[in-house]
Amino acid sequence: MAEIAPLRVQLIAKTEFSAPPDVPWSTDADGGAALVEFAGRACYQSWSKPNPRTATNAAYVRHIIDVGHFSVLEHASVS
Repeated sequence: MAEIAPLRVQLIAKTEFSAPPDVPWSTDADGGAALVEFAGRACYQSWSKPNPRTATNAAYVRHIIDVGHFSVLEHASVS
C-alpha cells in the first residue's frame, strides 16, 4: 500500500541583488524579482519606466513573460 508523506520544503538559498549605484532606477520589489526587472530594463534601456502599464515590478515581469522574453527570468534562483 502506498504511503503519503507530508511535503516539507526548507529554503536554503535565494538570489540577493543590489542595483549598481550609477544606474538611475528604482523598483517596488527586492531579491530575485528586482533582479529580473533590472535585467529586462537593462536589455531595453527603459530605466525611466515610460509605459505606465509596466511601471510596477509585477506588471513589468508579467509583460516580459507575455512577450516571451524568458531569458531574464534565468537570473533569479532559489534552492
